[in-house]
Formats: sequence, structure tokens, C-alpha cells
Amino acid sequence: MNRTFTYLFGLLFLGGAVLAYGGQFSPDYEHLKPLEWQIGDWVTEFQATSDAGPFKKGDKVTVNASIRWSPERSFLVNNSSSEVNGKKVVTGLEINFWNREKSIISHSHYGTFGSGQGVWTKVGDKAELEWTIEGQHGTFKGKSYLTRGDDSWEWQIKEQTQNGERIPVMPLTTFRRKTGAPAGELWQAFQEAVVGTWNGKGLLGSDDKTLGLSKGDPFEYRITWRPDLEGRILVGEGEFRVVGKAYADKSRLFAGWDPDAGNVRLTAFWSSGLVEEGTYQRKQGTAFLGTYTEKTPGGQTRRARLSSDFPDANTNVLKLLDGPRKGETLSSFKREK
Repeated sequence: MNRTFTYLFGLLFLGGAVLAYGGQFSPDYEHLKPLEWQIGDWVTEFQATSDAGPFKKGDKVTVNASIRWSPERSFLVNNSSSEVNGKKVVTGLEINFWNREKSIISHSHYGTFGSGQGVWTKVGDKAELEWTIEGQHGTFKGKSYLTRGDDSWEWQIKEQTQNGERIPVMPLTTFRRKTGAPAGELWQAFQEAVVGTWNGKGLLGSDDKTLGLSKGDPFEYRITWRPDLEGRILVGEGEFRVVGKAYADKSRLFAGWDPDAGNVRLTAFWSSGLVEEGTYQRKQGTAFLGTYTEKTPGGQTRRARLSSDFPDANTNVLKLLDGPRKGETLSSFKREK
């Protein structure tokens, strides 16, 4: 289905985030809830006790972890990176999910060390994860032990092997929650600018004959932002319609701080199957400047740079920063009082 690229900018950047549409979470959430205390941005340091992959014995390793819920809290997602002497040497993506067939919390890992699977053998304030990773440095197996603390948690890997050979137990280390700069001024300014209910309007940028839509057709879009998880994310839901036409769509979106990239990150999921992603890298005057990516079902991926300007507390104006419609207003929104 050929979607109209230009009007969809208006759908994402006055969107909210949805981890729960209509207040409902995934039925898997109750099974994952005992690990919910891991949500947040964390950092720790330890000294490597042996050579393992890119780590050398004696290296001082700094680990950053950002743990978030996926939409509807169906998955617990961990984006992590490890640095030695200020240089990033390891990155990883970990996904924890309820395995309905086996009635266990399963774990998938993808990253520098390779890919692998695991299972949580114990959950709660004391948790244990047994895992296997295979990659360019061989096969690693081990068990991670986690203990919840006061705005911190302890972590240690034991019973670890590389290609069947025992590796020394890594030292016990403590992850501490990041505060201040990691999710600082840009994220706070973004929240202050957009929280609330907004009514938007604009004109379609191209024809879509399969949907009976024409370039210049007026559209309306209503979205509500609200904070969740103690302000660490924004959640909401939106409704879009083309005036005088049968076409309408609903969105589920979420926004949060990406500590690894140092920007505000947004993702939008539409009932039509469209997925939109965006980031805000900086603020210039009253405008947030960023990038946008549109992914259509079975269609092409399109990208552009975008400005979301708040000339006053109750107005938002969206403009393109490149392409044939550079500088043109795509849509404008007014805050609902």
C-alpha cells in the first residue's frame, strides 16, 4: 500500500508513546513483572579476570545498560555497551520474553560476542539467568546472578566456560542508576513541550488511489501525551482521519531517552501496519531537530530530516529540512485546553 510520505510526518512527531493502549498490557506482562525492577539506565565498572573475546585480563571495563519495556510490555529489552579505556568494544541487545510453550521466561542475545539463548531459572529480587552465546570467539556458557539493591543491583557471572574450558569467576559488581546528564536537558525539554492533548491538521502531500486519497486532501490528527514510569517515558494514543473521506487510522507510539545515542527516540505503530521511527538529536531555539524513518508494509523505507518547532507553549509546527518540500509546513498542532 503506497502511503503518503509527507502527511505521515504529522502522525509521528506529535505522537505519544503507548506501552498500554486503553490501559491494557500484554497478558505476558504478569510473568515478566518480577524483573520489572531492572527498568532504567545503569552503569558499572569491573576489572576483567581473564582473556575473553575482546577483553584482556586486567582491563578496566565500563558497562552501560538501558533496559526498557516494549509496547504493551510484551518484552523486556536491554541495550548494552562495554568500554575499555574509553573505547567501545562490545555492544549487545537482549530480549526477555514469556515462552508460552515452555511456561518459562526465555532470553535471546545478539551482539559483538555473537548470538545465543538463555532461560531465567529464578526471578524476583534475586534472579538467575543461564545462557549460551556462540560467535567469532567461540562458544560461551555461564550463569548470571542478579540481586536487587536500593536504586542499584549486583551482577556476577559464575560457572562460565569458553569452548568448554573454565573461565575464572568475574568479580561481583554493582550497577548504579544513571542520573542527570544521561537523560538530561534535551529529554526534559521535550517532555515539557509536548505533554498534553493536541489537535493537528494539514494537507496530504501526494495521491494514493488505492485508498481514494488525493494530494491536498485535508487531514486531522488528535494525540495525547502523558508521562509514565516516573517520567522515564511518554505514553499515549492517537487518531488520524482524512476530512470528507472514509480513511482513518489509529496509532500506538512510545518515546524515551536513548542513553547510548544520547537522543530522544520515538517509535510509532499503526493499525495499518506502518512503522515510523524518529530521533531528536538537539534543540535549537524553540525547535527540536531530528531525523525520521517511515517503513511501509511491503514498501520502501524513506528517510528525511525534520524540525518540530514550538513558537509558543500551545503551538507545534512541523517542517522538512531537506528534499523537494524543504522549509514547507507539513502540519500544525494546537494544544487542547
